[in-house]
Amino acid sequence: MAGTILNTRVDPEVLENAENILKTLGISRSVAINMFYRMVILKQGLPWRPNLDETEYVMNNPKLVQQIEQGIKDFEEGKFFPAPQKVVDEINSL
Repeated sequence: MAGTILNTRVDPEVLENAENILKTLGISRSVAINMFYRMVILKQGLPWRPNLDETEYVMNNPKLVQQIEQGIKDFEEGKFFPAPQKVVDEINSL
């Protein structure tokens, strides 16, 4: 299939990591980019919902950080309650 040549700049480390994954999947860079563009057309936008990185949000939210630190402190001091069996069963089913 003849097509248009696309030139773009990509961080070398990102390119290497992505290329290794694509190679493992048996997909060329060209096929992967075409797949992405086709999904943009199909979804009429990005094929995922853009949002804030949850990890960055949590680590920059002082109230959540304080709650996490308090939970760790309580656990270390033996102040904790065993999880209800329903919660344990749900975790084990994952």
